[in-house]
Amino acid sequence: MGWRHFFRRAERVAESGQELQFYLDAETEDNIARGMSPEEARSAARRKLGNPTLIREEVYRMNSIGFLETTWQDIRYSLRAMCKSPFFTLAVVLTLALGIGGNSAMFTVIRTVLLKPLEYSDPNRLVRLSLENVHQHVQGGSFSVMRLAEMRTSAKSFTGVGAFLKFSENVSLSGRGEPEAIKGARVSANFLDILGVKPLMGRSFLPEEDVASGPPVAMISAGLWKRRFGGDPQIAGKTATLNSTPYTIVGVLPDGFSFPFTGTDVWVTKPAEWSILPARFWPFLTLLNGFGKLKPQASMAQAELDVLNGQYIHAHPERMDAKAGVSMRVAPLRNQL
Repeated sequence: MGWRHFFRRAERVAESGQELQFYLDAETEDNIARGMSPEEARSAARRKLGNPTLIREEVYRMNSIGFLETTWQDIRYSLRAMCKSPFFTLAVVLTLALGIGGNSAMFTVIRTVLLKPLEYSDPNRLVRLSLENVHQHVQGGSFSVMRLAEMRTSAKSFTGVGAFLKFSENVSLSGRGEPEAIKGARVSANFLDILGVKPLMGRSFLPEEDVASGPPVAMISAGLWKRRFGGDPQIAGKTATLNSTPYTIVGVLPDGFSFPFTGTDVWVTKPAEWSILPARFWPFLTLLNGFGKLKPQASMAQAELDVLNGQYIHAHPERMDAKAGVSMRVAPLRNQL
């Protein structure tokens, strides 16, 4: 009833007026019957009734949603005030927009970076592996092929250690229509095993596909699979030409998967083989970002890395990543992503 009364105020006011007039007429007739003159009878009836305007307002308030009426009055007053001062209104609106937008953006970033766990299996056990050099003030440094290979062989605190090329690559996809530029990532064959992610269809990479003599294979994003290949359910095993080289598509990754870079559409193996550099440079440069998954209750990972780092420096003093002051560090993978 309150909602109906709020939107039918004029009708309700008219009804209240008729009811008050009926009461006034009835009281006047009773007074005349008691011997009063018509003028005295109406005056007495009005004194007994009270102020009709106040009565109508009270009746309306009792039969409506009061806060709606007050809010509507405030809105109308605000609109009138804003129309009188348009520049002040514009400044207020812009200030509120910037404040609300800034707070929303900050909350989104904080939730994504600090509060929301990684959407992978056992996210608290996923770690980033990096190099530090206290003499050169370097943190979060990358690995060489040799250092990463020795660590993967010797480290006992991890269920798996993987790597990806620290840079994304611009890849030209041709065949099945016009050539298209897409973002690519070079990853170790075990990257999905470490993250605990299963392909949407097809399979993951195999160890023998992650060596220099391994066949060229690729995994593609769900978006590229739908956009470029029409969601072909038999896509696994078919060929795509990447940078003029035929690659066999072995699997499709789930919607929303973005490791290690957002917007990635194709993943290939051999992370050290950065296409813009000649092959003779690959073994010597520190181009690999390391990551891994700790074993349950593994609490000595950092101590083990310290030992492995000392062994590497002692065995390879001539290498750039084995100089004095270089150390290995382990940190939550979420800090990087």
